[in-house]
Amino acid sequence: MDKERNRAEERKIEAELMSRVAAKDESAFAEVTEKYSALIFSTAFKVLNHYEDTEDVMTEVLNTIWKKADTYHPKKGSLVTWICTTARNRAIDRVRSVQRRSALYDRFE
Repeated sequence: MDKERNRAEERKIEAELMSRVAAKDESAFAEVTEKYSALIFSTAFKVLNHYEDTEDVMTEVLNTIWKKADTYHPKKGSLVTWICTTARNRAIDRVRSVQRRSALYDRFE
């Protein structure tokens, strides 16, 4: 029971934080950035295995958080899950983009 209460309280705190980010509260965004940047980086790096691309993806994910904070819904999952899913999807998109460019370049030659 305590575990469920703690999880509900944590989701409430996350929802409040993301509501502040959605309202363009820069201190709330700084808090999210500080708290989750390492997680975003490690999630993207596992897919990309390339430092510069991972940095680019991390920047994209943070921009997404800033612009689309209002799309986070705590009833659908934790903030960590939302952020990890966003980071992983962006990293996969990057891999696909690089593969497409490479294929086009190969055909051009």
